[in-house]
Amino acid sequence: MGNPFLEQSKDLLVLRTRDIMDSSVAETVRIIKEIGKAQYQAFLTERREKRTTSQFDPVKKNKFSLFSSPHPSKAKSSDKMQIASLKSNCSLCTPVRFLPSS
Repeated sequence: MGNPFLEQSKDLLVLRTRDIMDSSVAETVRIIKEIGKAQYQAFLTERREKRTTSQFDPVKKNKFSLFSSPHPSKAKSSDKMQIASLKSNCSLCTPVRFLPSS
């Protein structure tokens, strides 16, 4: 693949595995600093300047797509595998009808 530092594409690449991250992860990495600054300013404004929110209220958690987050396609396939496993287990537990011997 060549030198990853000389690449000019907008894709986010994992150096060790050479995997290309999902576009939502790349976009999160690009804008996460600005989002954090805006949230910090809102925190200060609400709690220190305007005092509309208690200082002890919890801060809202961000749910960004990051590297360790599973990709949606992989999560769906594991769900499908689990459903298939449950169906096969269900068929094992169904009562068996014995035919009368002649």
